[in-house]
Amino acid sequence: LFEAMTLMVMMGFVLVTLIFGSSQFPQQYNVAVAMGAVRKKYMAAYFAVSLLLHVEMYGLIVCVWLIETGIHRLMPADIIKIDIAWSVLFSPYFIAGIVLLVIVEMLVGTTIMRFGKKAGIFWWALWMTACIVPTHIEDYAQSHPSAVPVKAGTQLIQALTGMGTAGIWLCMI
Repeated sequence: LFEAMTLMVMMGFVLVTLIFGSSQFPQQYNVAVAMGAVRKKYMAAYFAVSLLLHVEMYGLIVCVWLIETGIHRLMPADIIKIDIAWSVLFSPYFIAGIVLLVIVEMLVGTTIMRFGKKAGIFWWALWMTACIVPTHIEDYAQSHPSAVPVKAGTQLIQALTGMGTAGIWLCMI
């Protein structure tokens, strides 16, 4: 089984980054500009510090994975263990994902800062769509297995899973 705690920590990592980071960015930006910081330099500094903090969180995820792997080794042999986390955690795509998370955090923060509540509602609606729609797609796929969109989606998933680690990351996105 995929390590449950590692998966939960990874999901928490993404949620903390998107929710708290994007709400902190406008506040910190306004304070920095009010204190006399240059806007362009602040953006680069925020990106660098945020990236450093995210790499630190990545290190904590690896620590949780190491602890969990040690616990799995103590379990009886009849329990099925599949170790996918190794290929996911230690791939260059994970580091690229961290950089992408920082960029998305800054994008969401700047749009909320610029457009206010309307941007917040847009990002909330996009988040809810991403959470709700996949279950409806799955229900549709089960009730209409011969439909063209279902066949195309099945082919796409098979192609992505055949790509190895890159396919796993694209499926998660």
